[in-house]
Amino acid sequence: MARHEAEREDLVKEATAYVLRGEFAIPEWEHPIFIGFRKTGAFSFYFGSDPVYQFDAQGRLRRAFIADRLYRSEGTALCSMERQRSETETVLKRTDLPAQQCQFFQWGMHEAIRQLEAAVKSSRYKVRDVVGEEELWIKSIQEACLLVLGSKEFLSPKLVQRD
Repeated sequence: MARHEAEREDLVKEATAYVLRGEFAIPEWEHPIFIGFRKTGAFSFYFGSDPVYQFDAQGRLRRAFIADRLYRSEGTALCSMERQRSETETVLKRTDLPAQQCQFFQWGMHEAIRQLEAAVKSSRYKVRDVVGEEELWIKSIQEACLLVLGSKEFLSPKLVQRD
């Protein structure tokens, strides 16, 4: 993600950690959607620059960025990471979400992915750019949506290293 939240990278060009990646537009949505897949099987959905959801290969949430706030999985909890900036450093203040907020977060995430899945399934999209085979990318998106929506576990294990 960009250093400053308002920045929008050219993810198709610059996000080389995603070996299969692309961007498309859905007519009724304001912003383009970027979806990328890593060698490890992990994948990310960028609905414009906000919200952003990053998943492990099993479809469990690892990180998210929504409304200027970072979220990350702690295995059994979802925590919010608020940036507190000074002139010399940025510190993240961690707050674990209560169960009700975590459920609401999951519902909102699932709703966005359901809408994405429906648009792809009904071919209501226009591909802008793809790195890799377009047909494989679209098929991978459909599989990723089903994986997230069908996963019995919402959160990935606690993040220890970046992939």
